[in-house]
Amino acid sequence: MMLPEDIPIVVPDCHPDHMWEVDLSTLIRNVLGRRRKVIRLKHGETITIDDIRTTAFPFFGEMPSSLKPFWNCYLFETDDAAVACAADAAITDKSVDFLIKRLRRKRKPLVLCARLIHSGETSPGFRDETGTLFNFTRLWAWYMPIWDLFQPVEELGISESRFRKLSQATNLRFYLPYAMGTAPWFRIVDC
Repeated sequence: MMLPEDIPIVVPDCHPDHMWEVDLSTLIRNVLGRRRKVIRLKHGETITIDDIRTTAFPFFGEMPSSLKPFWNCYLFETDDAAVACAADAAITDKSVDFLIKRLRRKRKPLVLCARLIHSGETSPGFRDETGTLFNFTRLWAWYMPIWDLFQPVEELGISESRFRKLSQATNLRFYLPYAMGTAPWFRIVDC
């Protein structure tokens, strides 16, 4: 609300037939005014503002597999560095392959902002909170088939094997446990 109106706000694309999604573009304009510049970015689309390129790639996690979201993770790039922001996402093979494809031949340093590194094991079923089947913080249960509550899903964050693959194929230099409160930066000294 404090930013000038000409500074764009980038949001994911939204489809009206997905009742579980919020149309952020409309919401922002309703709250901040019609003149507010809002850019919808679909998966794989890139915008350039000054010397920063922003590319959206799919967000996985936080939603059961039966509800297909259009949410985004973002890769920010300049000629000198790249930052991948994947707050609360499960970084899948597709996510890692996307980052490797974009950054493999470029030896610029990469910063990964993601949830914690984990073993890659799946949970016994979809949970917003590991101890409860239903909870008051999410409304997904209103929209999803009951069997989806019991489909195994991977933890949010990045598995050890995917982290290793990403660090070997790119110039991954920093890892920030992101969306985890006040976690510290971790410097990757030797891949």
